[in-house]
Formats: sequence, structure tokens, C-alpha cells
Amino acid sequence: YRLAAYQGNTDAMCNLACCLYYGTGVGKDIHKAVQFFRLAAERGDATAQRNLGVCLEHGRGADRNQSEAVRWYMLAVEKGQVAAMNNLAECYEHGKGMKADT
Repeated sequence: YRLAAYQGNTDAMCNLACCLYYGTGVGKDIHKAVQFFRLAAERGDATAQRNLGVCLEHGRGADRNQSEAVRWYMLAVEKGQVAAMNNLAECYEHGKGMKADT
């Protein structure tokens, strides 16, 4: 994935980020994973947008920022990313990054 990621392939960026996040086949580096999630997310990859949102919501590999997490979830939801729909619903329910909507 590394070569394709550095050549700008967003799928490879997201996959490399997952490998780095979990330490699959490479040394575990959550901060570097977040960098690759962000690169892919900024290029419109819905899975990366959702994964970046998770990292930001929980402060994994980046400073905790729930309102930014919600923004990434919303972008992923607009593309039909189902897991992001669940994440966004939980944010609405518990008022994470916004006022609770119960």
C-alpha cells in the first residue's frame, strides 16, 4: 500500500492508515495512521473520513475534537458510509460535538 499511497491513491492511503493503526504488517503508529486517514479524507474517501472521525472523537493519534469528528462523519454519511451513520447518530444522541438531539 505504501508505494500506491505515496503516489496519491486514496484507497491505498486508507488501507495503509489501517495497517499503521493496528500494526498489521508494519510497526504500529497511530499518529502516522491519522495523517494518512486525513490525506485520504481530504481527497474524498468516505471510509477515511469515517475513520478520521473516530480518531478525532476519541483522541486517538490526534487531539480530541468532537466537533471536527462530527464534520467528518457528516461528509462520510453524505457518501453513504453506513458505519459513519451510526457514529453520527451516537453523536446526536449523546451531544458529542453538538447539542444532544433526544
